[in-house]
Amino acid sequence: MSPRAYAEAEIVIVDHEPATIRSLGHALESAGYPMPRQITNPFQASRNLESVSPDLVVFDVCMPGIDAYAFLLDLTQRFSKDTFLPVLAVGSLIGPEIRERAFGAGAKDFLPKPIDLDEFLLHVHSLLDTRFAHLRLEE
Repeated sequence: MSPRAYAEAEIVIVDHEPATIRSLGHALESAGYPMPRQITNPFQASRNLESVSPDLVVFDVCMPGIDAYAFLLDLTQRFSKDTFLPVLAVGSLIGPEIRERAFGAGAKDFLPKPIDLDEFLLHVHSLLDTRFAHLRLEE
């Protein structure tokens, strides 16, 4: 995939911690990606995601006040089974049950918090590679 495609990727970060969003957004911009769409209110995430066609969603599965797994399931079911929507789940709670629930709800990858930014960028690039390969196959 051309570097231009990565520079135009629609990335959305949903996390209730503004510091996390700023840190991830800065890392993405420094790596040549566009500034991601930032959603800090989990209750507005669904409505905000209706107006975009994301190439990648980074989603905190440990946000207070919402069932993050139900949200993820709803998000991933909006797309056809043939559409690959990469969701990178992140969370401060780690363990096999947290990861299993995230993957069961549609996440394609998982990173524990605190997030290592170099590792984050590797995961982002890998997920976008797969996303763009699927889009090319659809064409």
